[in-house]
Amino acid sequence: MDLKTLRKETKLPLSLLKKAIELADGKEEKFETSLIEATKRYALGFKNNVTRFKTFGYFVSEDKTKGVVVSLLSETRSHVTLEVLSHFANVLAQNIHDGICVDEDIDEMLDGVICYLGENVTLGDIYRLVDEDNPSILAVQEYYLGQGLLVARFDIEDETKTKSLLNKISNTYPLFFKNYEQEKKYGITKSSLDEYCSQRTIEKINRAYTKGFLTVYDIKFFGI
Repeated sequence: MDLKTLRKETKLPLSLLKKAIELADGKEEKFETSLIEATKRYALGFKNNVTRFKTFGYFVSEDKTKGVVVSLLSETRSHVTLEVLSHFANVLAQNIHDGICVDEDIDEMLDGVICYLGENVTLGDIYRLVDEDNPSILAVQEYYLGQGLLVARFDIEDETKTKSLLNKISNTYPLFFKNYEQEKKYGITKSSLDEYCSQRTIEKINRAYTKGFLTVYDIKFFGI
């Protein structure tokens, strides 16, 4: 087992790799198990650090009717952290959709990411995008390296039209934040901010833009 080769292949810290080789007594057949143990020990040094920056990932089923959104929290929001976590969150979302047991498997997966980045990373919320009563099409718009997601349901699958509608929704949704405080104050609405803005956006988009060629059923914003 060559240390430089392992470092190049895994991108893990040299001290961690040295420890894994030591635990394996230099035997290749033991190295995989030893690497998991060494990674776990190394990650423990970061586990008490506060995580507060969210990165989102998603997966949508092949028929585009179901999906999963996952949030991961990190200590920093550096470009490298965002790049790594947005990719990892997408992979994790697909694994969750495919039936991974989060309680059993997530810690080991996170340990590797923590060691690679050199900062604490924790699992945030998991959202399952399922609507059995409305088999509409899911479309997703991602904001810079998973810092936010816009998810909407449409009645037809047309990539050109759905992309156009997602852009319009992105611009329309924020307009209702100002109206919400006034309507809440005078008891006009009892909805949450998110519910209010989503419903008003759906109404406006369907009325002003779709004109029968496309209907928006549901809107969710993550991290925006």
